[in-house]
Amino acid sequence: MSSSLRARIAVLLAVVLVAALVPAMSIAGGVDAQVVYAPDMYEPDDDPTVAVPLYGTTYHNFDNDLDVDFAKISAETTGQAFMLETVGLDGMDFDSEIHVWSVTTTGSPDTDLENNDDSGYWADTYGSTVYFEAPAPGDYLVQIIQNSDGDMGSYMLTINKGDAKRIAGANRYETAGWISRHIYPQTTMIGGYGTNGPEFIVLASGMNFADALAGASFAMQNDGVLLLTDPMMLTQETADEIDRLTYSESADVYVLGGVNAISPDVVDEVGRIANVANVYRVSGDTRFETALAIADETSETVSGISSRAFVVNGRSFPDGLAVGPIAAFDNSVVLMTEADDVPDSTMDWIADNGITEIVLLGGTAAANDDVFAELASEVTTASVTRVAGANRYQTAMELGIWAYDEGLYDGDGAIIATGMNWPDGLAAGTISWSYSDDDGCPLLFTDASTLSTEVAGFFTETGDGVTEPVYVIGGTSSINADVFADIADLYLLKMMP
Repeated sequence: MSSSLRARIAVLLAVVLVAALVPAMSIAGGVDAQVVYAPDMYEPDDDPTVAVPLYGTTYHNFDNDLDVDFAKISAETTGQAFMLETVGLDGMDFDSEIHVWSVTTTGSPDTDLENNDDSGYWADTYGSTVYFEAPAPGDYLVQIIQNSDGDMGSYMLTINKGDAKRIAGANRYETAGWISRHIYPQTTMIGGYGTNGPEFIVLASGMNFADALAGASFAMQNDGVLLLTDPMMLTQETADEIDRLTYSESADVYVLGGVNAISPDVVDEVGRIANVANVYRVSGDTRFETALAIADETSETVSGISSRAFVVNGRSFPDGLAVGPIAAFDNSVVLMTEADDVPDSTMDWIADNGITEIVLLGGTAAANDDVFAELASEVTTASVTRVAGANRYQTAMELGIWAYDEGLYDGDGAIIATGMNWPDGLAAGTISWSYSDDDGCPLLFTDASTLSTEVAGFFTETGDGVTEPVYVIGGTSSINADVFADIADLYLLKMMP
C-alpha cells in the first residue's frame, strides 16, 4: 500500500480495540482486532438538506449502522454528464450503492433518477459506478448507502463533472497498483462478505516493454491483473499490492521474461509473500520467443483459444499495447515480428497451432510488405488483414474501429493513456476486461498536452458517442489537466449536429 493511501486511511480509522475488548477478526498484517469507524470530516452528510458539493475524490466512513452520505451536484445545462464512483478501502465491510435524486424545494430527495448497486466496470461487485446525464439544469443529490444490513467501513468517492475519471499513482508501479485496486478493491475485509481477489497475477518489468507486450491479454483472459516491478528488486508498491490481492485467496504469479527482465531475486521475493501459491516464469531466449511462451501459457490456461492471431512489431510498444484488450476479447494471442522479417519461431508457432487468420498491426514501417507476404504464405493472402494508421494514435483508433465492427466490444466508452510511453498503457488494458458488464472498450492514445484528434475520431466513426465512463490513466505529466478536461467533455460529441 502506498504511503499516501496509508495516510488517508489513518485519518479514517479512528479507534482499534484489541481482542481483549471485542471478538477478534483477522486483518492485514496479522493483527487480530476490531476496527471502529469514527464520523468523518464531512458529517453531518447524512442530512440531504445540508448536502454540499464534493467534486473530485474524497474519503468517507460509514461509522454506524444507519449512516448514509449525501453530496450535491449542479448541472449548468441539460445533458451535463457526471462520473460517480465508489471504491472500497481496506477493511470495507459493506456493499455500497449510489443513487442520484432530483430535489424537492426543501432540499430533500424526490425522484430516484439513476442508481447502481454492483459496478459494471470492475470485477468487484461491492463498489458502484454511475454515469449520469442531467435531464435539466439544476441541483441533484448523490446518495451513497450501505446495502448490507448496517455494516461499517471506509470508501473512496469520486464525483467528476463530465465523463472521465483519472487513475494514477506517484509512479508507474503505483499506477499499476491503483488499476489493480480498482479491479479488485475489497480483498482485506475484516468480516462480512469476504470478497476474494484474483487467482492470477501477471508481473512484468517496469523498465522494459520487450517481454511484456503480450502480457495484458494473457492477464485479462485469466481474470487477472498486471503489475510492474523493478527488474532487480521487488518494488515495494507491487509487493504491497500482491500481499493485498492475496489476503483472502491464494494466487499464482506469472513472471514475464528471463532473468535480465526480472531477476531471480525478485522471483524469490514474490514466492515469500504469504498467500502466493506458485510463481511461474514465462520466458524465451528473445522477446519474440517470450511472446510465444506467453501464447503457449494462454493456450494452457484458457479454453477455446481463437484461430485468429494478432501480430505486432516487437521493437515498438504502441501497437502492442492497443491490441491487448482486443486480443483478449477475441480469445486470441499476440505474436511479434521484426519490421522486415518474421522470426522462424513465430512462423513455426503459427503453423503448429492451427492459426488460419492473422491481423497485422501497423503500417509498412512497423511491418513491411515482406512480413505481410511471409504471413500470407502460411494462411493465404485473403486471411491476413493489415490494420494501420498514419501514426500510433491513428493506428489505435483504426484498431478500435475494426474491433467495434467485428463486434468485439461496444463503442460507448474508452480507456485513454499517453501515446509517448508504455507503462501506463500496459497495465491500463486490463481495465477493458470487466468494463461495462464485460462488454469491453478500446485503449486509445493521446498526446500529453493536446488531446489527439483520433480520440474523438473513434467515437465519431463508431457513431455512438460517449455514454459511459472514460478512464484516463496516469498523472498530469502523462496527460495534463487541460487534456483531461477535454476528455471529460467528449460526451458533448453526441450533441453536435
